[in-house]
Amino acid sequence: MNEEILTAAAGTGETSPALRATSPEGEAKPARTLEQVTEEIRYLDNQAKRLVLGHAIEIGRRLEEAKALVPYGEWGNYIEKELSYSQSTANNFMRIFDEYGAAQQSLFGPVADSQTLGNLSYTKALKLLAVPREEREEFAEAVDAEHISTRELEAAIRERDEARKALGEAREELAETSEMLDKTLDEKNARGVIIREHEESLAAMEKELAELKSRPVEVAVQEPDPEEIEKRAQEIAAGEAEKFAAHEKQLKADAAAEKTALEEKLKKAQEKAKAEREKLEAQLKEAEGKLAAAGEADKAEAEKLRAEAEALRKQLAMSSREIVIFKLRFSAWQEAHKLMAEAFAALPDEETKEKMRAAIRAQVKAWRWGE
Repeated sequence: MNEEILTAAAGTGETSPALRATSPEGEAKPARTLEQVTEEIRYLDNQAKRLVLGHAIEIGRRLEEAKALVPYGEWGNYIEKELSYSQSTANNFMRIFDEYGAAQQSLFGPVADSQTLGNLSYTKALKLLAVPREEREEFAEAVDAEHISTRELEAAIRERDEARKALGEAREELAETSEMLDKTLDEKNARGVIIREHEESLAAMEKELAELKSRPVEVAVQEPDPEEIEKRAQEIAAGEAEKFAAHEKQLKADAAAEKTALEEKLKKAQEKAKAEREKLEAQLKEAEGKLAAAGEADKAEAEKLRAEAEALRKQLAMSSREIVIFKLRFSAWQEAHKLMAEAFAALPDEETKEKMRAAIRAQVKAWRWGE
């Protein structure tokens, strides 16, 4: 197409309007009029029998220039009357310029900022706007966008979006499962604090009763009946034990319900992840079939699908029930370590601390971890 413009310009003995706009060195030129810019747009539009990306970029470049020259509120009338463009068509040209245009015009005709993308048709370039700018060129090379049909390009973009969406959903599901496990662990830790408080309360009451029994009684005061004291102590202890037993029963019931809900959640997450994995494996199989049929052209896309499928397999492996249970136990172990450290710091003297250190070393040495 660039050659057509150069040929047309050579036949008239004039420089094409598409080439007069800016010098390749970027030198400042006298202010241009709206009529000049409009003439160049019409020229490019007429020359482009098959609209390729380079011409679309240059039309978009001049539409941006014209928009700055058109009086406020007259843009819609201008593009309709002077250029016979709809608003959406003009917007598409300007967006093509913004997304694909090189910073400077070329002396040898319209160019894109990427040689890979520069060979695309205008229609394919519009479709590729659905792919993020930083991934667009790599994706176009991977699917050989220049040589496939527009419909095949649309299908490739849909497959890419669906695969990424499935991967994102699987990651969100795993994150939700992890968050739920962390929340369950926090609740169990809170209940552990309540149990410890009950135990401390019982110990304090037992200590108080022991002191009461051993306290000397003044002569003027009638000595309390030891049997009555013992009876009262048993009543208090029985009441506290009953409260503790009821609380422990409720904790066990809550834990059982949470375990059932957690297992159901994990089951659903694994089923969904399995379905997504099967879908990706089917896509991978289809890509390998295309690779065998088409040869080198589709290799990059097949490799890309393989990498995404492999990443999902690794994530699914990390969502197994055994790993989830291990993570829960590991978190509980970390919390127990923290409480042990606090208890160790509260020991009364260095001699006692050394004894505790020896006990800890012996226990750690006794753990074999399946050896």
